[in-house]
Amino acid sequence: MACCYCGYFTSIGLVFEIISPRNTVGSYIIFDGNWLLMYPVSHKLSNNKHRSCARHGLGYVNMREFLSPHNVPFYWVDRLEKEEGYTLYISDCFWVLATKDFYEFYYNPIHTMGKIRVSQMPQIVIERIKFCSAIFHKEDIKFECTKATLRPSPVRFYKIERDMRIGNWFHAQGQNYATWKGYFICDDMYMPNLERSCPIKSIDGALVFDMIRMGCQSRTAHYIKSVFDLKVFSNVRTTGIQLLEITD
Repeated sequence: MACCYCGYFTSIGLVFEIISPRNTVGSYIIFDGNWLLMYPVSHKLSNNKHRSCARHGLGYVNMREFLSPHNVPFYWVDRLEKEEGYTLYISDCFWVLATKDFYEFYYNPIHTMGKIRVSQMPQIVIERIKFCSAIFHKEDIKFECTKATLRPSPVRFYKIERDMRIGNWFHAQGQNYATWKGYFICDDMYMPNLERSCPIKSIDGALVFDMIRMGCQSRTAHYIKSVFDLKVFSNVRTTGIQLLEITD
């Protein structure tokens, strides 16, 4: 079967189409005869067309497939607009939305983990989340040119595709962002090999504004099965902490 390429981004979400393999926007991937959810890949990542198409059909040996479950029960733009007094923590492999009632954990904006009541949240975990995350409030997330200092990065997106186990890969209209190993990485959507990066704690609200509107895929859930498997919970007694499902 020929490779299938993803389509375009609209105000209602990421829209996919099967179009000519000569286009170079992204792709679904077929694994064991079954469709995986939303697996876009930019062909500019490789000048070797055979290697690129081999990626689409087979993936890399010994790597789990990317996941895009879309189980978040709300649209982030609307949620953050309506929510008052929240704090949003963004690390390289998880997000936490802290409200007056709960700490809500997400692998990324499209994949939930669960939520914990504020009254049950260990203070040491809160401090660890602050230490490894960029921190945002409602007034910080807005449409503007990013002021983050993005420097040339030696990490290419073909390496992220090949090697990333714990982290997130965001995408829309040929633009790629990733959060991996403590860094935010982005590419130039028009020119290959121009990836730029900054520490994850140095991103700003303009980049978050983009990320909550982009598609996302990750392998993290293969390796981190629960909120309590996160390193921020290392050596923390979790008996008595009730992990609730995020349903609204």
